[in-house]
Amino acid sequence: MPRKQCKVRLYCPHPGCDKQEFASAGISQKVRQVIDIDGFYNLACDNLECMKCRRRVLSWSHAILSQLDIGHRVQFPCILTAKHACDMSMVLLLRNRGLGNSCSQIRNKVYEQHHEAWLKQNAHYLTDCEGFIDASQSGLLVNVLIAELPERNPLPRHRWFMNIYIQDVFQRLDEIKASITSVSERILKMDSTKKVVKKLAGHPAKTAL
Repeated sequence: MPRKQCKVRLYCPHPGCDKQEFASAGISQKVRQVIDIDGFYNLACDNLECMKCRRRVLSWSHAILSQLDIGHRVQFPCILTAKHACDMSMVLLLRNRGLGNSCSQIRNKVYEQHHEAWLKQNAHYLTDCEGFIDASQSGLLVNVLIAELPERNPLPRHRWFMNIYIQDVFQRLDEIKASITSVSERILKMDSTKKVVKKLAGHPAKTAL
């Protein structure tokens, strides 16, 4: 939670508020389920309220994270969406996608990882249940009830992964524009090897690129 954890001042992003400082408005009632490479975890955040317009903003929204310095911003582990959230390890996979490595294929790979992790958790659960059943049969425990195996949480469709990639590009838009438009300290043109050797062997004045 950036306001208390990072000890920074956060301001309302709406233009009519003239950078009114946010105040804490309690913990948000909505908990996001974050999708990781091999499973899920939950993420909670607090609400921030503008004292002028009375709007409430989640403390982990992009409008808030953009006000933090880069050192604190990179500590946030995921990208939020309307229903779920995506861990940054998944975002790195989406950045490296290309021809033959589409969002559908990445989703299939993540599905296999989730299924393998789910099977391991079920095996661990059944192994622990076996000890309780043996204790019940020997009379050490009474009325032992074993719950059914939990169902595996479904993954979103491939369009959701594409939406995550678009949000990631949007959040890095300034850095991408800067890298495209910057030509500082870059080699724009290089001569052939023979010409370079001749220039190094002869008089070098006014011959280098």
